[in-house]
Amino acid sequence: MAMPTPTPNQGEVKEVEIIDVRPVPSTDPARLGKMDTLVTYRVDQFRVYVVRIPSESPSEEDIKKAIREQLEKIGKWAGKKLTL
Repeated sequence: MAMPTPTPNQGEVKEVEIIDVRPVPSTDPARLGKMDTLVTYRVDQFRVYVVRIPSESPSEEDIKKAIREQLEKIGKWAGKKLTL
């Protein structure tokens, strides 16, 4: 299942490939005893990410939103150089 998602650097729309979707116990204390969904997705051949969605059965829109938000956060740092 591929879906439009902004890339980390350009903010342009592109497709990502969903590699795996699986339920896992929630690590959020407020959701103790409930399940979350881990979505593993590939942006390109070098970048594979995992996003946790606090839902046992997320919709396609929930997955798109979570991926989009994660890629926006990554994009703020991707390509930056730091001097230590």
